[in-house]
Amino acid sequence: MRWTNRAKVLWSFLRGAERVPGLPVEYIVETTAKCNLYCPMCPRETHKQPKEDMSDQIFERLVEGAAETGEHMMLIGLGEPFMDRKIFDRIEFCEKHGVATLLSTNGTFLDEALATRLLDSRLRHITLSFDGASKETFEHYRKGAKFEKVRDNFVRFCRMKHARGAKLQIVVQMVRMPGNAHEADEFRRFWSGIEGVDQVRVKEDETNLVQPEKLSRATSGVTKIVRRCHYLWRGAMYVKQDGRVFPCCQSYSLDGAPVGDLR
Repeated sequence: MRWTNRAKVLWSFLRGAERVPGLPVEYIVETTAKCNLYCPMCPRETHKQPKEDMSDQIFERLVEGAAETGEHMMLIGLGEPFMDRKIFDRIEFCEKHGVATLLSTNGTFLDEALATRLLDSRLRHITLSFDGASKETFEHYRKGAKFEKVRDNFVRFCRMKHARGAKLQIVVQMVRMPGNAHEADEFRRFWSGIEGVDQVRVKEDETNLVQPEKLSRATSGVTKIVRRCHYLWRGAMYVKQDGRVFPCCQSYSLDGAPVGDLR
């Protein structure tokens, strides 16, 4: 069923079809809207979020309904996944239904005990978010986090993974913004030297909250970008904590209407 679905989605993408006879391959699932940091580039700073977790009913309905065609669930959103007390139960529930899980973390809770539990889980992929190579820059973009603590948490976790020979894929990621772009090379150099890191990624800022002039240029006709976003065909559908479903996370940030509601 999954291979048939993937083939339908791929064929539709290659043809640029406006209607797809398949279902999403990926889902972004916001299991919690709670976060412990203030980050100026995060959409939660312009869209007030409730301090709530996704209910079991909504989560289980989603996984059970998507299990025949869904391949990946990214358990992320506008919250910090480790503020969801049921995050490990959710990982296990997905895996029992044959759906691979991924998540991203700000690292503030990733002590040795949590690192051990993560490596014992069936999580397939994790992104470690670290927006800078210096204390000043990192703490500017991750207000409420301590540079040394988060860096040490990440380094320890990566080395634990390497020592175990675990298959969990680890990506260390920096979002490139005006205040940290000059540190991209140092960021790559440092994290490329840490055992257990599978990929070092410098990602372009997609929200433009810290550089709104870039968005206005792109939408004013001065700059025209012609590129099809493959997410429009394969997912990821974005499921908010309250059960509302959007065609992608950007549509939510731009105040688009939901396409459905799991409630």
